[in-house]
Amino acid sequence: FATRYPLVFVILATVAWILTAGLAAFLVQSQSLGTLAATLCLLLVMWRWGWLRPAGVTALGSGRLWLLAAGLTVSLVLAYQFGFFGRLVLDIPALWATGEARAIIQRQLVVGLVEEVLFRGFLLFALLRVWGSTRRGTLGAIVAPAIIFGLTHILQLLAGNPLDDTLMTILNCL
Repeated sequence: FATRYPLVFVILATVAWILTAGLAAFLVQSQSLGTLAATLCLLLVMWRWGWLRPAGVTALGSGRLWLLAAGLTVSLVLAYQFGFFGRLVLDIPALWATGEARAIIQRQLVVGLVEEVLFRGFLLFALLRVWGSTRRGTLGAIVAPAIIFGLTHILQLLAGNPLDDTLMTILNCL
């Protein structure tokens, strides 16, 4: 099925992950734990299919990419601190003692892990396997999960977010 209808497969896989995350969140009464549980299930599927290493989940990557990721992470942390506090706070224990900051940090770590595993691991790899490493196949494998990722943010409407904020979030994700 995944080979014959790859786009339908990744859409159904995304819907299945969302439903699994929602059910797990309901059962454990925690959105973060539900999201992590659904992602763990996805990782188990990837492990069972032999996709962990080819999809890059267990590969370390190059030193240059780690350096780039570290630089981007530091800049995002500084931007979050400035946006949240209006100044840079380098006292990490004091920052961690703030309940709001701790919740933001924990949520962003969960969201980052989930997005990387689902959209840039599972879905991207599934499409690359079928569409190949040609220029057109690679472009399609990048664009399709990006669109699906953006559209998943429609769920923010269920959380009570205004339509205009949700649409802006979707456009930012694309």
